[in-house]
Amino acid sequence: MDNYTTHLPVFEKLFKQKSYSKILEFGLGFGSTPYLLKNCDSLTSIEMQSEDWYYKVYESLKNEKKWRSYVNIGPFDFMNNKVINESYDLVFVDGHGDSRPEVINYFFDKCDTILTHDFETAGYRWHLINQPSKYIRIVYDKLNPHTAIFTKNHLIKELFDE
Repeated sequence: MDNYTTHLPVFEKLFKQKSYSKILEFGLGFGSTPYLLKNCDSLTSIEMQSEDWYYKVYESLKNEKKWRSYVNIGPFDFMNNKVINESYDLVFVDGHGDSRPEVINYFFDKCDTILTHDFETAGYRWHLINQPSKYIRIVYDKLNPHTAIFTKNHLIKELFDE
């Protein structure tokens, strides 16, 4: 396992407990994107860091029928992106560092479970997350980089109480 896939054990635990049919992913990858495609009915991915990276991942997965992918380089443009108005069972935030807290805040109360990668990295401005009281936060720190889960499903906490 490398630093780009330390979130996969979190996905494995979550998908054993519950199915997530429709997923939104910020930040494509050769670890997360194929894994999510194997475990959902519909995946929408938005690449925010690099068009070159987008096309590398896209070329390997372009024939996936249940996958929609987009490029939105830089901080996320909420005003001009209609995919955020759809409902999702799970949102994975691993995109542009300058918009991770804003993306998480946006999806509170629109999605029951939100995951984010690199949660130990203060430069992503995690202090700007405005977590509603009905959500719990679980930080999976057994692997570095860390993965944080924000969820209304309190049963998920038991999966990580080891």
